[in-house]
Amino acid sequence: MASKDALGKELSSFFKAAVTALEDVSEQVMQSGKAGKATIDVQVLKRQRDKALAKLGELVLTHVATGGSPPPAGETVVAEIATIDAQLKQAQAEADKLFTIGDSFGAPKADRAAADRTQPPTDHKSDPSSAAAAPPKTPS
Repeated sequence: MASKDALGKELSSFFKAAVTALEDVSEQVMQSGKAGKATIDVQVLKRQRDKALAKLGELVLTHVATGGSPPPAGETVVAEIATIDAQLKQAQAEADKLFTIGDSFGAPKADRAAADRTQPPTDHKSDPSSAAAAPPKTPS
């Protein structure tokens, strides 16, 4: 009879330890989930901020392209964007050229229309590259 009581006590302590371990694991999983959600929330907010900054930048570029003055510290950024836009135009022309040539190993020419369909559509209301291509006007 004593062995049954000892076995019962051992099983009871084993189950208590197992329950405690499962509670600890559950707590860690919940904590990890909360940490993951917090990280995602931060990333979503950063993306929203980046989109808002991009909208502001497009507004400033449109303002400059229509003859307005850039903000005092913005002249160098407008010039930098104009340089990047020129490089982008040149790179796009090179890519278009390469898509029409085909490769030297006899592979068929690439389908530019199919490649363009793989790119996500843009929702820009104005073409910022044309806005930045014009040099900023300086007040006289």
